[in-house]
Amino acid sequence: MRYKINLLPKELQPKPLIDFAKLAPLICTALLICAITGGYLTFIFKLQAKKETLNALQAELASAAPVVNMLNDTRSQKAKNKQKIDQLQDLLQENINWYTLLEDINYNIPQDTWLNQIKYTEIEIETKKKNKVPLQEQQDLNIEELIEYQSDPEKNRPGEHDKTVMCKKALIIKGSSASLSSTGMFIYKLQQLPYFEDVILKNAWKVKKEQPVISFTINAIFPEGEGNE
Repeated sequence: MRYKINLLPKELQPKPLIDFAKLAPLICTALLICAITGGYLTFIFKLQAKKETLNALQAELASAAPVVNMLNDTRSQKAKNKQKIDQLQDLLQENINWYTLLEDINYNIPQDTWLNQIKYTEIEIETKKKNKVPLQEQQDLNIEELIEYQSDPEKNRPGEHDKTVMCKKALIIKGSSASLSSTGMFIYKLQQLPYFEDVILKNAWKVKKEQPVISFTINAIFPEGEGNE
């Protein structure tokens, strides 16, 4: 076996072709530059892809804009139609069969009584929790007591009650009669009609003429949710 021994001094010995000690920093720097360049190129590629996606979405939105506007118009029209339907239903609920009602009122007017005005409106009334007088007991009252009872129940029928003010639909009936008894009879007959929740004598006074007459104002109150057919 033969061994080669280089007996030359170190500075005279031949140098290696590649100096890895000096090459290592260059390699690291190159790898770092490659990584940065690759990341930048990847970022640019993804950014371009996002831009293309955004452009495509904007184009789709632009093409869908007429459909969206149409849907908004349809929704708005639907809301308006619903409001009109609700208003129509309210009007139908408040619609009263005036012909039948006025015919029944006319049929129950005493012979010596006549009406000057009938007005349908909303009035404020005081509702009271009180001891209700039976119908039989009302029938036992004479005409003067009946009118006084209708105009102010507290005078003849005291009792504990709570007052609350509320608005209700009513007919305000104004007219005259030849006697107080006819006015009371007219009130009584109105009470028997199924249209009204209550019939109240608002006021009555004697008008001095050649033949004195009794002028009156009556409030015929409709029940809530009823009498509106």
